[in-house]
Amino acid sequence: TLAAVRRRVDDRVAELERSRRLDRLCAVVDFDMFYAAVEIRDRPELANRPVAVGGIGMISTANYVARRWGVRSAMPGFVGQELCRRGPEFGMPAAELVFVKPDYVKYAAVAEIARAVFLEYDACMRSYSLDEAYLDLTRYVHRRERLGTHALARVDVDDAADLDPAEEAAATDDVAVPPASDAAAAARERRFALAEAVLHEIRARVCEATGGLTVSAGLAPNFLLAKVAADQRKPNGQFSVRPVRDAIATFLEPLPVRKICGIGRVQEKVLAGALGVRTCGELRTAAADVAALFTQVSADWLLRASLGWADTPEVEDAGGSAADASGMPSQKGMSVERTFRSTADRDELDTTLRWLASKLAEDLASCPGTDGVGARARTITLKLKTDTFDVRTRDSTGEPARTLDELYARTRPLLEREQERTLREEAHPLCLRLMGVRATKLERADATTTHGRAAREGQLSIAHFLQRDTADAD
Repeated sequence: TLAAVRRRVDDRVAELERSRRLDRLCAVVDFDMFYAAVEIRDRPELANRPVAVGGIGMISTANYVARRWGVRSAMPGFVGQELCRRGPEFGMPAAELVFVKPDYVKYAAVAEIARAVFLEYDACMRSYSLDEAYLDLTRYVHRRERLGTHALARVDVDDAADLDPAEEAAATDDVAVPPASDAAAAARERRFALAEAVLHEIRARVCEATGGLTVSAGLAPNFLLAKVAADQRKPNGQFSVRPVRDAIATFLEPLPVRKICGIGRVQEKVLAGALGVRTCGELRTAAADVAALFTQVSADWLLRASLGWADTPEVEDAGGSAADASGMPSQKGMSVERTFRSTADRDELDTTLRWLASKLAEDLASCPGTDGVGARARTITLKLKTDTFDVRTRDSTGEPARTLDELYARTRPLLEREQERTLREEAHPLCLRLMGVRATKLERADATTTHGRAAREGQLSIAHFLQRDTADAD
């Protein structure tokens, strides 16, 4: 009955609240209009003009000036061009959209400069795309508070990278399990304020090191909240979700569910259409109805999302394994695809493929069910639709992939082989109007080699349910 479902949900909420971590200092740092910002840095005359990195086929990034005309990333370039030219129709002047060819070698070099700064604060920082980084500042802030200067705290963080759990607990004053006391709450607030200052410091250092590029950032007790917070004060700002239950609830109450990483357009429409749920507050209120409509895994993840709860793991050890790898991705696969004006231009297709790899890497980083750790995939599939509407798929199964570079490295050879095959066998270049990349055979990003296989072996098969139904009938 629904009453029984409500009781189970209430019990689950109480369990999650008891295990909520408020002592971690998690930051997500995100470059503002990264590709466009790099190009404008090198060509200052473009600063006040609408600029799109990409081409007529697809736009990878648009600057904030272009966005005033409605130009967005992933938009076909010819659509963005028309929006600028037809500006007077919606109260904007007519303008010409400036297209800049992407230079990924340059962007990667800039990203490495920023990562060198990030690594001084978190030796195990995670980065799934060129323009974003996940930093666990907990260890650094404790040392900065104790030692006073960045120079000393940085050395201590580097030295602590190989500490075992017992040494780590001692080095951080056993912060992993803080006592439930007013003194502990005051200490958390004090360290959180220091973390905010440190994040300002990081942003300023990145800006200086990269020649004036700005980053926005979010700070929270877990990465699920920090990711949402990073978008609150763009461009060139930062936002904090304080480590207090009431503050978290207040932040989430009016937040559209679409802002939670892992809730896509389809799920957003289902929640709104079936339950009238549009905000995280409404999602929490409708938790029992959600539990009745969705699978147990999906319903539990949505409940955790509505509470802003995530099981932020301890910083990864030098071998790359995390302390806790109990949660599994709640999706069997993730994909992203884009339709564009038919083109055989290899540079444009390569740009589109890189953009798709970047977006899929971001989706894997926020995969539902992984408690903020993210997912990686063993099978990567490339989907192609030609200008004659012929659909082709090519896949690659191998070592797990999750970052932009890993996904691009797996899909680029697939595209190149298909281009060469078409030229050889059909005597014309491969002309495409759609491209997509799909990741399947998912596992947690911090899973051991056998973890994914063990989890898959533990899944129930259709045959299991058929056998059970037959036994029930007997």
